[in-house]
Parts: sequence; C-alpha cells; structure tokens
Amino acid sequence: MTPKPTFRHDIHALRALAVTLVVLYHFDVRGFAAGFIGVDVFFVISGYLMTQIAWGGLARGDFSYPRFLLARALRIWPALVVMVLSLLALGAVLLPPADYAALGRQAVHALLFVSHHLFNEGLGYFNSGVEERWLLHTWSLSVEWQFYMLYPLGLMGLAAILRGFPADAGQQARRATGVLVALTVLGFGYGVWLTRQDPSQAFFSLAARSGEMLAGGLVFLLREWPARLSPAWRHGLRAAALLILVGCLLAGRGHRWEPQWPGALALWPVLAAVLYLIAGQGVAGGWTWAVERTAVVQALGRWSYSIYLWHWPLMVACHYAVASAQWSGPAARLAGIAASVALGALSFRWIERPVATRVQPAIGHWRLTVPAVALGAGALAGLAVLASQGWPARLGGREPALMALQAQVGQALAPDDCERALLGPSELVFCELNAQAPGPRIVVLGDSRAQHLYAWFARHARQPVRFALSPGCPPIPATNRKDHGFRCHEVFERLRQRALADPVDTVVLSGNWAALDQQPSNLCQVADGRCRELDADGHRAAAVHEGARLLDALAGRGLQVVLVRPTPQASTSIGPLALRRALWGQAPLQTFPDPDWAARHGDRFLDDMVAAAAHGAAVRQIDLRPAYCRDGRCEAHDARRGLPVYRDDNHFLPAWIVHHGDVLTAALAR
Repeated sequence: MTPKPTFRHDIHALRALAVTLVVLYHFDVRGFAAGFIGVDVFFVISGYLMTQIAWGGLARGDFSYPRFLLARALRIWPALVVMVLSLLALGAVLLPPADYAALGRQAVHALLFVSHHLFNEGLGYFNSGVEERWLLHTWSLSVEWQFYMLYPLGLMGLAAILRGFPADAGQQARRATGVLVALTVLGFGYGVWLTRQDPSQAFFSLAARSGEMLAGGLVFLLREWPARLSPAWRHGLRAAALLILVGCLLAGRGHRWEPQWPGALALWPVLAAVLYLIAGQGVAGGWTWAVERTAVVQALGRWSYSIYLWHWPLMVACHYAVASAQWSGPAARLAGIAASVALGALSFRWIERPVATRVQPAIGHWRLTVPAVALGAGALAGLAVLASQGWPARLGGREPALMALQAQVGQALAPDDCERALLGPSELVFCELNAQAPGPRIVVLGDSRAQHLYAWFARHARQPVRFALSPGCPPIPATNRKDHGFRCHEVFERLRQRALADPVDTVVLSGNWAALDQQPSNLCQVADGRCRELDADGHRAAAVHEGARLLDALAGRGLQVVLVRPTPQASTSIGPLALRRALWGQAPLQTFPDPDWAARHGDRFLDDMVAAAAHGAAVRQIDLRPAYCRDGRCEAHDARRGLPVYRDDNHFLPAWIVHHGDVLTAALAR
C-alpha cells in the first residue's frame, strides 16, 4: 500500500528556487544567464508529484483518471484564464492592431495548451522579438498539460500489464521502476539527439522533455531507498544539489548554453532537482532545512505558479517602458521583479487558494463548469481579436493614420521568392529586377542585410539586378548555422554559382558582419560535410580566410565587388515602437545608441577580410551609416517623412531606404 501524500516543505523550497532562477533570467539580472534551468527543475517536480498522485492512487486502488484531470484543471486553468483575459483587456487599450492581433493568436494557443507548437514555428525561445510574444512562457504549461493527460494513462496501462504477472507488491514496484528507468533513459536520449538535429523543436517538445519529468517519477518510485539514508547523507545530497545549480549558473555565463539547450546539459539541473527531492524525504536540522522553512521561502513556493504566470508579461511590459523612455533599464527590471511577486501573491490569494480550499475538496464534474466556461470564453475572445486583425475600429478617428503607419512598418523587405535560407540548393530561384533590360547585370548577394536594400534597387536601378539572398545565413563560404533546417554553406555556394552563371558586372555583398566577430556564436565552419564548432579565435580566423577567398574569386574575374559596411543594431524594434507611441500619443523615438560604435565588431571583421584578400585594394566599400548616424547615435525617426528608419531593430524600412540609399549608386557605376 502507498500512503497518502504528506506535505513537503522541501518541494515548496525547490519551487521557490526554480521560479527565482527563471524570473531573474528573464529580467536579465547579471549572473543568471542560465536561469532558464528553473523550468527543468519544475519539470522534475511535476514528474515527482504526478507519479505520487497517479501511481500512489493505483497502488491503493483509488485512482480516478477523470478526477485526476479535474484536479489538474482546477490547479492550472483559473489563474491562467485570469492572466490571459487581463492581458486581452489591457491590450485593447494599449496595443496597436498588429500587436493586439498577435496577442489574440497567442491567447488562443495558450488556452488550448498548444502554444509550444506556435512558438516553435516562430523565432524560438532564446531569440529576439520579446515585445511580440506576450505569452511565450505558456509553452511550458502546454507541455505539462499534455504530460498530465498522457502520463497517467501510461501508468494505468503499466499497472494493468503488471497485474497479469503474479507477484507481491515489492516485485510489482521493482518492475514498474525498471520500466520507468528505461523510459527515462530513452526520453533523455531522444532529447539529446533532437537537440543536435533541431534545438528549437527539442526545447518545446514533450517527448524531448519527457526524461526530465520521468526522472522525478523515479524519485518517488525509489523512495524506500532514500528513507534508509542517514541525516548526514541527506544533508550532503542537498548541498550537492545546490552546488550543481550554482555550477550551472557559472558554466552558463554569457548565454553560452542557450544554443545547445536542452541536450545533455539538461542532465545537470535535473540531477540537482533529483538529489534535492531525495534529500528532503524526512530529514530535519541543518541550515538548509532552516532556510527552506522560512516564511519567505515557503511563500515564494506557494506563489510560484502565479509568479511564473505574471512575470513574463511584466517583463514584456518593462521592455515597452524602457523603449518608450519612461524608465531606465535597471529600474524597470527591479519594478518588474517586485510586481511579479506582488501579482503572484494576489493571484494565489484570490484565485488559486479559493479554488483549492472551496472547490477542489468537493470536486465533481459540475465544479469544472465555471473555469471551463472561462477558458472557452478566453479562447473565443482571443479568436475574435485575431479574426478582427487587432480590432482597429476601437481606434476611432486615429484609425486611418495608425493603419497607414502599420502598413509601412509591415511592408515586406523584398518579395517572398527572395528568401532561400531554408530551401535545399536544388530548389533555388532568384528574384529579378529589370530582367529584360540591357546593360551589365548586378548581383546582390547576402543575408537579410542585403534583403533590406531591395526597395532602393527596385526604385532606382535601370539595369538588370539579381537578388541572391539567404536570410539568416552569412555571405561567407563554408559557414553554416547550428539551427535545424539551415544549409547556409550549400545554399550560398549554389546561389553564388547560379547568380554568376550569366554575364555579371558587379557583385554587392551585404551581411550581418558583426555576427561573424562575436561570441557566443550560432555559426559553425563546414569541412568535409561536418559542422565544426571552433573557439572564438578559430571561428573568426576561418571566416576571415573564407571571406578573403571569396573576394579574390570575384575580383579575380574582373568583377566590381562592392562591400556594404555594417548596419547598427538597435536595442528595440523601431518600427513597432513607432506604432505604439503613435497610439499612446507620444512623440516617436528620435535616436538610439549604436552599440557597434565602441566595439566595431563588423568593421573589424570586414577590415581583416579585405586585408587578407590579394585583390582587397580593388574592393569598393560603401557605408549607409553617415545618412543617419553620427557620434555614436543613430536616427530612429525620419522627421521629414514622418516614418521610422528601421522596420524592426536592424533592417531599413523600405520607404526609408528608397530615399536615403544614395551611396548605393556606387553599385550602378562601373
């Protein structure tokens, strides 16, 4: 027989630690660049508790799958629905149509517990675009909810199978443990394999994360072994768990763990959580025991779910506040952290606790009616916002001007057939301008920093122009991205060969040069078909060498080679910010600092690449920065035309580059 679960102060303490790591990571507090490991700790706790409830109930003979799901729904749904509906209500007042439509779409996916699929299809978890992803954090709730639905069914099936093999309770438990060990190993193995193939898919995948939750289940099934440990051993395990988490924070400094997460590295926070749970079974005494039972730690543990729900939208709101120059960055972070705890406490007091104390004890199917109706109403509200394209009618007399600005900001950099980053080399086609016109052909070769030049050439070029673009891929041979699906080295080589197959006079090279000079990097060097991850110096040296070879190959054919110098990166998306400020009645952001002014990463890389090329002196270089940057600051707003300079945080608005790209005439003149 398995006894009913008893209260565990250590689990509340571990929850408090996990949510603290996640919150400090998301608010970009120094020293917590690997704080996302808190989610992995949460997964282990969930696996432990769900196994305790489900397998314990099956062993006692009183487990009910419907009651289990009802209990989980009453635990998760109410606070989630209130948070989502609150955001939709505030968004109706504060968000321009494009942002509001994006929020509506995310609300639908979050309330249907499929948001992990939505965000996996987009930018991924660790990339930029924070302001557009109000509900990114709900990916973990979607994964957990699907775990809640599937895991008990698996345990029920396992229990039914084991009943067919006569054995005493101890033998049954050992067999179940053996099965769970095998599944845990398989889950971790799949997660490691998928991370190498597709890190974004692995991050958001239930299957790839299953090993973390199953590891928590193993702690419960093996609970008799820790019960025999001495207090000294348990104190040692708890101390080891804390040291492992500290080691994770140190090893993950500089965001170096992000490109390869979860993978094998996730074993470390999972191991720490497992050790902490083992150590917490019945031990008393010691400073860690005293700390974890303090009122503050226990309160954070009780509030952890609601804190998690509210902290991310508040972090996004802080980005809004910083971008609109209302607060300084550190002040916004501190206010956001404090507000996360405060709203978490309020959500627990007025939503979670009433449901737990009044509804859940008398649980029945009818008790789910109110949260189910609220969940459906929230999903329908999000669907209505999405279907109305952000409900622009609410803007009243401001609608025409805001929608006109939104159309400019939302204008594509180039036609869709210009983007070839994720296509195989055999599928490549080019977008052409003036294909039938006489005169020498110009080839524009590069990533999205070449793509945002399209509007200027479309307006001013009279000779044939061929765009050979692969956004996200640097225009350097033998260089690829680690992300799944990118075949930059193959695509670039095919682009270069086919783009130059016809008579060509000029080749324009434009790319995100700074990315080739900064670490940690999401790029690798390809040799013998393998993607080699080099150290910072080796990676840069290889990229400089390959770039110099490219320049020599082009200039050696007698072609005019035009290099476009780096484009500064803003700390926020300029175009969407202009929309928000227009809605709020604020003046547009006038300037932003050029972070490359001091480091000059991109300039240094280009200088070294040109210097290493035998024909470097023949390469013509042009710089768009003097048109809008000076003394370390760049214009964010074109006052003459009333438009933002950038469409996002680093690409020119098509309507801006058309009038400010005069230096590109160098590519038209031979």
